[in-house]
Amino acid sequence: MTSSPKITSILAVPGFAPPPVAGGLPSEDEPASLPREMVSIGLVLDGQEVIWGDCLLTAGLLPEKEHPFNAREALTTIQKTLPRFLRGAALDNFPAIAQKIDTHLEQTRQTGQVRLIHPALRYGLQQALLGVAARKRQTGVIRAIADMYGFPTPPNTPPPLHLEAGYPPLSLKRSPLLRQAASIGLTTSAEDVETELGKAGQILQRHVRALREELNAIRKSASNGSASEEAADLPAIHLNVRGGLGKLYDNQFGKIMGALFGLEAAAAAYTLRVEDPLLMDASLTHTNTIKELKNYLQLRRMKAKLVIGSHIRSLKNIQDIIDDDQAAHMVRLRTANFGSLHQTIKAIAACREKGMPVLLEAGAIETGRSIQTLAQLAMATQPDFVTAEPGTITAPSLLALHSEMARLTAWSGSQSSKVADSR
Repeated sequence: MTSSPKITSILAVPGFAPPPVAGGLPSEDEPASLPREMVSIGLVLDGQEVIWGDCLLTAGLLPEKEHPFNAREALTTIQKTLPRFLRGAALDNFPAIAQKIDTHLEQTRQTGQVRLIHPALRYGLQQALLGVAARKRQTGVIRAIADMYGFPTPPNTPPPLHLEAGYPPLSLKRSPLLRQAASIGLTTSAEDVETELGKAGQILQRHVRALREELNAIRKSASNGSASEEAADLPAIHLNVRGGLGKLYDNQFGKIMGALFGLEAAAAAYTLRVEDPLLMDASLTHTNTIKELKNYLQLRRMKAKLVIGSHIRSLKNIQDIIDDDQAAHMVRLRTANFGSLHQTIKAIAACREKGMPVLLEAGAIETGRSIQTLAQLAMATQPDFVTAEPGTITAPSLLALHSEMARLTAWSGSQSSKVADSR
């Protein structure tokens, strides 16, 4: 293998991804128990080494304008479009080539329609191209991401975990990730809000109190009875109500403020974050409405934090949130919504520049290969929290992500020790 490898051929292998865990978002005509189509892309370097990426996207999270992922169409694009597209590209400049991938238009063979390359295909190809860029730069993927996007030298520590407790919350004692979790989530379906939250929000308050009491009990047991709610290392309680308070109170700010006050009291000393307390139809309208609610919270000197998670599918959506007076206290970035590693990294960089905290979410459907790339991305960009799409408290994607980040930390630490010992 030369020091500056070239792509000599492209491989495309159809396959299947595992079905999402309970709590995922399958499409109406595709049961959650069925596997999803996927395609693996292999970029062959100098005919000697293959760097792979997996084309997959969590079902149900594509915007309506996107077409469903079809493995046969993806194979056609890989075989006919990508060789011409990659020829002569500067493979060590991943941001430039990824931007071209995200904006490249292709014409469909069946309908003649001109459209962007499918986000699942872009997602997989960019996984492989990140690996190629790191090879060209003769460094690891983590350092390559930091260098190419201008992030500080990454610390040898993984970002804190956000752990879902289910709704109603299940016993956290069952979760092997509890000790690593700095944020605990309750995520509602927002389908029958009166049944889920209570007519006056009393059921949601009760679940918050129950979660707080269990966390106190766990901490007290771990510290031989000396833990208190005043400890500085308390995890945050994160409520993703998916617009449920808006549905419950017909988007009336006064009543929503009252509900937030009650939830803040139920959380007591724990930091309370509420994601999408109400949900508007359009991205900018949603952003402006959350911003207005945030201003009301500040006027009343309330401590609850607001999170925007819905309608974030592009860098433009992020800019609307973080420009000028920030519209929220945190954003949730879903890799499945972006369908692009490049746009995800740019969004995290933009948030860090403006001091906006980020919760980075992997999809419910991920392979070992895509998890490895997402772990490298998280280690390089250092979002405030990482999680997986809400499902069970032992969601496979989150367990795998944690394990991969632990391996990356161990290897990086080993290399640092060797360098220090040699001096």
